[in-house]
Amino acid sequence: MKTIHLVCGLGLLMAAAAAVVRAGPAASQPATQAADSAEAAARRYSDLLKTGHGLDAIKSYWDLDAMFDSMFGDNMKKVSDEDRAQMRISMLVFLQRIYANPKISQTMSTAKFTGFTTNAADADHAVVSFTVEFEKRSVPNTLTMERHEGKWRVVDAATNGQGIVGIIRKEYAANAAKITPPQYIRAITSAP
Repeated sequence: MKTIHLVCGLGLLMAAAAAVVRAGPAASQPATQAADSAEAAARRYSDLLKTGHGLDAIKSYWDLDAMFDSMFGDNMKKVSDEDRAQMRISMLVFLQRIYANPKISQTMSTAKFTGFTTNAADADHAVVSFTVEFEKRSVPNTLTMERHEGKWRVVDAATNGQGIVGIIRKEYAANAAKITPPQYIRAITSAP
């Protein structure tokens, strides 16, 4: 039951995280925004989402390996390269099912985004926060981003303060003695 709850929560969280940013400059955004800023990367990411290319957005911007390392900690040291690759594939197939949902696509294309703020810890780490408005709801969202080899990548996404990495880390910690990280990812991504 917990796994089903987690999968539903993860699906909603990822869908909301996918709707986090809107293409084009916000009215309050300075015209001098650096092209390589975390916010600029988030906007390019959202261009893909808003045009129906959610999976391309994930493949281009989400750093699944960094997410897995944060989710599973030292347990990832025991995971082979082949199993790590399979974890990425399982997660991408799961995300493809989410982004193929017409209701999610419609929500992403019509959502309004307000209150962009970026909190940069340093030149390579930033948290971009937004309020997403859709269906008469206002939902706070954040993208935690890191720059790797000159490119900004999403390493966590949160809705209402609940990040994907933290949710999975907590759930996995309660089950780590019974299941490996690859088994866990297969379990949460294969549930209907």
